[in-house]
Amino acid sequence: MKLTDIWTLYEADKRILGFSPHTLKAYTLQFKVLTREIGNLNIGEVHWTC
Repeated sequence: MKLTDIWTLYEADKRILGFSPHTLKAYTLQFKVLTREIGNLNIGEVHWTC
């Protein structure tokens, strides 16, 4: 599953929960910046570090 697929599900969930359109727009902008930097990776390609 690609990051954009996950984003679509996440955004739909937040809309259902009643998040403000302004908040969703800000989140979308941040997501676009992220994917511009790292690309539309498959979730299996993302390595988490703490």
